[in-house]
Amino acid sequence: MIGGIIHITGGAKQMAQALPKVMKDALKRGLVFWHGKHLPRHFEHGAAGRYHYKRRTSRWRKRKRAKFGHALPLVYTGRLMREVTQTINISGTSKQARGGLRGPKYLYAFQIGRGPDKAKEILATTRGERDEIAKEMDRVITDRMNALTTTETIRV
Repeated sequence: MIGGIIHITGGAKQMAQALPKVMKDALKRGLVFWHGKHLPRHFEHGAAGRYHYKRRTSRWRKRKRAKFGHALPLVYTGRLMREVTQTINISGTSKQARGGLRGPKYLYAFQIGRGPDKAKEILATTRGERDEIAKEMDRVITDRMNALTTTETIRV
């Protein structure tokens, strides 16, 4: 979850009218930014340590290496990576945005005790990533609000 205080300059009435749309756009942009920049990093070498994935068994890792010739995290055949990085369906309001990823059934049909929760692993973020997403959202808000041309200052 990302939150903060916004200081904006402009006429109070104009700002009040513009803010819900600006916030909705910023939240959606944050999801697009995460999907384009950070989600693909979940499938790179080193991601298991960065995102604290559940350790896979040595038997499973050996089988994957023998069959597919790689040791990429969250990748066995590559289907999960292809599907989740392809598109994101975004919906939202001025208070929250949601992104829907399309993936294989095993992504969302997690059963306790039956292996790692891949959906949770894919959605994991680091503090640095959350900061980058917040900066991107702040940039959108600042640019859009600065485009308004009056000069009162309010705190939202």
